[in-house]
Amino acid sequence: MALSTSELNTLTQEFIAPGVTDNVFKNDPLLAFLKANQPRRFPGGTNIREVYMYEKEVGAAYDHEDITSPFSEAITRLSEHVTFDVKHYYAKVAVNKAIVQVYNKGPEAAFRLIDMHMVNGALKLSELLALDIYSYGQDKSGGDGTNRTLNINGLAEIVNDNVSDSWETLTDADGQTFDQLGSATTGLRSDVSGALDGNVTNVAGSITYKTMDEKYMEAVIGTEQPNLGVTTNLGFSFIKQKFQPLQRITSVDPNVGFTGLEFNASRIMVSQYAPGTQGVGENLSSEGEVLWFLNTPHFRLWITDDAEYAFGFSGFKGKRDDDLLAGQIKFAGNLTCVAPRLQAQLNQITG
Repeated sequence: MALSTSELNTLTQEFIAPGVTDNVFKNDPLLAFLKANQPRRFPGGTNIREVYMYEKEVGAAYDHEDITSPFSEAITRLSEHVTFDVKHYYAKVAVNKAIVQVYNKGPEAAFRLIDMHMVNGALKLSELLALDIYSYGQDKSGGDGTNRTLNINGLAEIVNDNVSDSWETLTDADGQTFDQLGSATTGLRSDVSGALDGNVTNVAGSITYKTMDEKYMEAVIGTEQPNLGVTTNLGFSFIKQKFQPLQRITSVDPNVGFTGLEFNASRIMVSQYAPGTQGVGENLSSEGEVLWFLNTPHFRLWITDDAEYAFGFSGFKGKRDDDLLAGQIKFAGNLTCVAPRLQAQLNQITG
């Protein structure tokens, strides 16, 4: 018996859609780590606000016998917030109604056909998010850049200090940096005395162990230090060549399943979507490879609590003049981080 559109939607949403989330997260180490850190849900609103500290309380040694009060200092504002707009993504899933209901009959046959399309759509959504995680979500069109306000706020702007160019703005005419973090003017680095400054290094040549270690340590504060390194296939090869064979320790992270190279407290892994990779994502950088040292617990992948927009499926809808059935896998949310000081970006690695 042929399946109706409502039956196809029931099969898809009930049996296939729960697996879509895993297909989204499984292809990029950073996405996998963000999933392992438990994505945050937000109940509504047009933006997400993250609070951070940027000043210290006043304090000093004092004479307890002094009759004048040592506690008369003016109250200073110690914290601020960064606003991140909710960003929307979709991947289309389309099938031919006649093929499903006339030729590919039966629940099992239909399930196999739709499953193929759903997995393909999930991989497309994974590609979109993975590429944009390494980019930015601001309007840089005024400086020979791109207006990316529809895209998530990614690492290019998060790990910046408003002094050194991030990988994606290296070739822009005015050498752009990112004074603003997030989607609104609440995240201005120049207003908060370096509290939102990331660690950026334009290597402009071959990577060395000395450079890697020094730049890694720039992202260490107290017990906080990066736990993940992400680079490209070629970048990973460059790094391996700098280590003596006996100094290399390669292991598999049990939580995300990616093989990596141990470096201090980080595991350096390969992403096919990182800048410079000429592979799946084709996120090319003519200025060489990029290596990120990231403290992932300080990143939050925010996802709406609405099931349809949290990697859910909209359901198939038909057109009036043909047999095409189409639906969308949807995402609404953003990536946030208010601890850029605990992150590092090394770009322009050429050997």
